[in-house]
Amino acid sequence: MKTKDFVLFSPVGLSDPIRAEHDGPMPHIVRHYQPKKVYLMFTKETGDWERKYETYSNMIELICSGCEIKSFYTDIEAAHDFDVFSDVLLKQLEQVKSENENCTILLNITSGTAQIMSAICMISLSNPQLYKVVQVRTPDNKGNRTLQFSPDKDDLAEWFDNNMDNLEGAENRCYEPYLLSFKKPMLQYQIQSLIENYNYTGAYELFGQNESLFTEKAGVLILHGVKRLNLENKVAEKLAEQAGLSDRLYPVQDPRLRVLTEYYLSMKVKQKRGELTDMVLRLDVLILNLALYILERFFKIRIEEIAYNKKGNKSEGKSSGPWRLDKEKVEKKIPGISSRLDEDYQHLGGYKWNSELNSKTALIVLSHACNVRRIDEPLEDVIKSMREWNDLKNARNRAAHEMTAITDDDIRKDYGGHNSEKLIRSIETVFIRVGKNSLRRDKHDIFRIYDDLNEMIIEELKQ
Repeated sequence: MKTKDFVLFSPVGLSDPIRAEHDGPMPHIVRHYQPKKVYLMFTKETGDWERKYETYSNMIELICSGCEIKSFYTDIEAAHDFDVFSDVLLKQLEQVKSENENCTILLNITSGTAQIMSAICMISLSNPQLYKVVQVRTPDNKGNRTLQFSPDKDDLAEWFDNNMDNLEGAENRCYEPYLLSFKKPMLQYQIQSLIENYNYTGAYELFGQNESLFTEKAGVLILHGVKRLNLENKVAEKLAEQAGLSDRLYPVQDPRLRVLTEYYLSMKVKQKRGELTDMVLRLDVLILNLALYILERFFKIRIEEIAYNKKGNKSEGKSSGPWRLDKEKVEKKIPGISSRLDEDYQHLGGYKWNSELNSKTALIVLSHACNVRRIDEPLEDVIKSMREWNDLKNARNRAAHEMTAITDDDIRKDYGGHNSEKLIRSIETVFIRVGKNSLRRDKHDIFRIYDDLNEMIIEELKQ
């Protein structure tokens, strides 16, 4: 960037314009950055001096002839009080931004009180692409409590002639600090806010821009959240292993139940975010696959034994697409199911055997299996709950075909007056019933995995 694209915003401090035969911080920045414009922020004391003697603007003219100078005069006397100057500072910087598009705004963080400098540091972090903070070292790394220029007693031209910074080869004492003490806590807060809303993608992007401030493990955990919520299960599991947290993050032992649980957990996140349309649209897939899981676990009937995939392959054990029931095979495994299906689909002239297996049909098959095959575990209440979830098909259809959002009021209409929170609790109750003995820890832990993950990330960000 060319120097003409720099604009300087600077409080005026007691070390300006000259101290101990060297530039004060503000003119030293002007000397080395040669901004096209300088905005000076005056307290009452320094403003009175400028109005009377034009000390600070004259010093700028001596160093950078032709530089445009604008002054912000204030009545601030208690410059150590954040509440006194914070609003003023924000308004002044807003004006600087609006008047200087496509320019980098230099911020002097050496002049002024410690409170003003701290406020400027925090503001700079809100837009690091726009703001560049500049700090000025004292000469020879000495403190700045040395001989000070006094506008009402001293001659600026004489002091300037004796200014050591005018000499050829004089040290450039400007530097651009990283502001780690300000930056890391602010970034921690921003990342934490994102992950508490389960926005792992946004959090990982922010982490990636500042990864040198945090541990590698923090990045691994955030990326795990990204991949897990996207249902990229294999990648997510590898990242959990890399973080040494596989057992803690994956308490479900049964691989098939784990896939179902992960799918449900993504729905729960949708519900917590208020994204009820996306949550409800996923219900059909959950019901179908959960019914097939129950059929296999409790009745020892695998889908391959009663159905074939869309290519018409009745012998291969793997599906390449939607399943369709095989009338002969399913009748053999679950006697009487053909009649039951015809009865339930009587309004359509009977069951269409070439149709794709859906959640309603899977529940009919599961219900009939409960009636004709004896098992030790009663599942009637489980099937009843799943049928109630399936009653939300009207809301699903409206959302899918009418481009309308699903609200809790829509859910109440189709779900017996209950809202999405009740639906979530019902699903978890069913998972606990069908997944018992498949959890490594307390049965409820799996349902707060994302909150556990968030706590791990927050703790790691502190390291």
